[in-house]
Order: sequence, then C-alpha cells, then structure tokens
Amino acid sequence: MILDYCRELFDILENLEGLLKGSEDLREDYRKKISAQIARQASILDIFISIGMIVYFMPDKTVFFSNLVPGTGPVDLFFRIGKSTKN
Repeated sequence: MILDYCRELFDILENLEGLLKGSEDLREDYRKKISAQIARQASILDIFISIGMIVYFMPDKTVFFSNLVPGTGPVDLFFRIGKSTKN
C-alpha cells in the first residue's frame, strides 16, 4: 500500500518535472522572440531618427543638391544620376 503511494508520488513528480521543463522552454522561446523583435524595432526607429536628423540639420535642402551640379535642382540631379548609371 505504501509502495503504491510512493509510485503515485513519483509519477506525479515526474509529470511536474516535465511541466516545469516545458515552462522553461516556453519562457526561453518567448525571450528569444522578444529580443529579436526589440532589435528589429530599434533598427527601424534608428533609421527614422537618422533620416529626420539629416533633414532637420541640413542647412538648405535645395542648395545642398544644386551645389553638386550648378544650375540644377534635386530632381534634375536625380534623373542625371539615374541616366549616368545606365550607361
């Protein structure tokens, strides 16, 4: 009779151990997914902040591009660059 209770207790403890291991595995998977998502969101935010700072601190947007090729605006310069890379 006591031996049966000990076997039952042993089976319950084995089941509990399996559940705890499964819980730890789920927690680790969740941690990995969240870390990857945080890294991805940080990269996207970094890109937007960088672009915003470049645009904000650029003295005069049209003068910056027209100084590269005098007499042209940014749109003309863009199309000239596109044509020169095709050749």
